Amino acid sequence: MDHRETAARCSPPPAMCAEGVLPADPDGIGAALQREARSRLAAGPPPAPAVALEDRRYAPTDTLDGLRGCTDPEGPGRFTAAVEEDLDR
Repeated sequence: MDHRETAARCSPPPAMCAEGVLPADPDGIGAALQREARSRLAAGPPPAPAVALEDRRYAPTDTLDGLRGCTDPEGPGRFTAAVEEDLDR
């Protein structure tokens, strides 16, 4: 399993491995991976850096501030997409 996904706070494989059912595991590798995945899920991700928390907190409002005085008819749609992207992070 990739530690980069855990650090990025986006790691579906450990959840799938931890919660999935092993239909067959003759050599025990699947069970070992499942134990590791359960351990990682229990530990959770490392603490987020303060800068990352600040970025997540203020990015949507910073993006919305860009709408002030916007006269481009497509501007609101572009900004809406950008805000949705900020919220998905």
